[in-house]
Amino acid sequence: RQCPEPTDVLSFPLHRVAAGELPRPRCRDEYNLGDIFLGVEYIHQQCRDTGEDFDSVLVVTAAHGLCHLLGYRHDTKPEWQQV
Repeated sequence: RQCPEPTDVLSFPLHRVAAGELPRPRCRDEYNLGDIFLGVEYIHQQCRDTGEDFDSVLVVTAAHGLCHLLGYRHDTKPEWQQV
């Protein structure tokens, strides 16, 4: 991510997989998909501004991060619709 602005989620995949593929671990340590960092303070502020339910948005944002760990991107409109 080359954007110097706050964000709601950052994902750091451990494996490079095509969208929707699951990695094929060879050992127990490879079952980790990667790391997800949620910008909880940013999400909370956005929810205050929009009136959205914080808990619901937090769940959707975490799922969005998981999609990135599974190879999904959203650089194009069709990709965004998949995510």
